[in-house]
Amino acid sequence: MKIIKLCACLILLHFSVACADQAKPVLPVIQLRMDAPVSEVQAKSSYQFDQKFLKGVPGKEYITTPHVLFYKDADLEFRVEKKGDIRSLATYLGYEIRHFEGAPESLISHFSFFPIDDYVDARTAVEQIKKFRDDFISQGFISTDKPWLDSYVISSEQPQKYLTSLEGLESLFLNSQSYVKEIRAVVLKKNSIEIKIDIVNLRRKYGSRTDADDDRHARIEDRIAREIRSLTPAELKTEPSYSVQIIFSPTRERSNQRSEEIDIFRRAASLNERKEK
Repeated sequence: MKIIKLCACLILLHFSVACADQAKPVLPVIQLRMDAPVSEVQAKSSYQFDQKFLKGVPGKEYITTPHVLFYKDADLEFRVEKKGDIRSLATYLGYEIRHFEGAPESLISHFSFFPIDDYVDARTAVEQIKKFRDDFISQGFISTDKPWLDSYVISSEQPQKYLTSLEGLESLFLNSQSYVKEIRAVVLKKNSIEIKIDIVNLRRKYGSRTDADDDRHARIEDRIAREIRSLTPAELKTEPSYSVQIIFSPTRERSNQRSEEIDIFRRAASLNERKEK
């Protein structure tokens, strides 16, 4: 009897695990690459894009629902699961707008995403920056970093600051008097692609999610004073207010080349139109 009961328990456990696996939501996949035509992105993706996106009409750049972002081309491959739906952490797909009849199909011109699903502390954000930087470098991207100029200090009374490594990022944000909102931490290049990685204090940038009286449009001096009153140095260190934004764009050379290609299409379309008349 004990053996029968044991077998029954194992079967029930197996059934429960199988049901749990089936209950897991399958996230729609967005597969893209730089310069990919929007029709190709839709063909390779299980995510269903709006027709305006496929026609190059502006307004459908933001993806705010859970999804998998899968990037693949000859230069790079990575996959990120975006299980959260926080609007301030939306994925942004920049595609070319079709401004005139006869314009070529829209291409993915740039895009950005937040690899973390929710706000985290500064140290966790810095670790994520290191992780993605190292992954991109392992795939042949070259760091173009100089000692980083903290150009995002809002309080004009504070001196400009320079960093020589990622280790200094956290300490910059923990200084309330500087009130840093975001810093470009890493810049990488390979062939025609440039990748920028930013660390962002989203509370300072968009206002607190828990304090309704924290007005992001208030004077910077008032916001600094409010932060000093409400958060101790220890709380500043552990508060979940940070995220990482990764931005893909063409290099300046590729951007100029693409502008020339569009101008050629535009002139050809205009010439054909005159001939038809």
